[in-house]
Amino acid sequence: MLSESSGGAGSQRDSRYVDADEIVDNQQALKALDGFIDRLQSSARPVSTGLVESAQAAILDPVDQSIQDQRRLIRQIQDDLRQTEAQQQDTRDALAAQKERVAALRGRYEALMGEIEALAG
Repeated sequence: MLSESSGGAGSQRDSRYVDADEIVDNQQALKALDGFIDRLQSSARPVSTGLVESAQAAILDPVDQSIQDQRRLIRQIQDDLRQTEAQQQDTRDALAAQKERVAALRGRYEALMGEIEALAG
C-alpha cells in the first residue's frame, strides 16, 4: 500500500485499493447472507407445507363437508322413500282387504235381495 504522506497518493489509494476493514465487513455480510439463505432454505419446506395445509383446510374441508351433508340428505331421502313404499304397501293391503269385504257384503246383499224377491214374488 502507498503511504498517505502525499496528498495525491491518498486519493489514488481510495480508488484503487480495498481497505482491510471493508474486506472484513464484506466477509461478515457474506456470512450473514449465507446464514440467512440457509435459514430460508430450511424453513421453505415447513412454510410451504403450512400453506398447502391451510389452503386445504380453507378450500377442501368445506367441499368435503358439503359432500357429507349431501350424502346424509340422500340417505334420508332413501329412508323416506322406503318408509313411503312401506306405507303404500300397507295401504294396498288394507284396500285389498276392504275389497274382499265389499265383495263378501255384495254377495250377501244379492243373496238377501234374491230371498226378498222370492218372498215378495
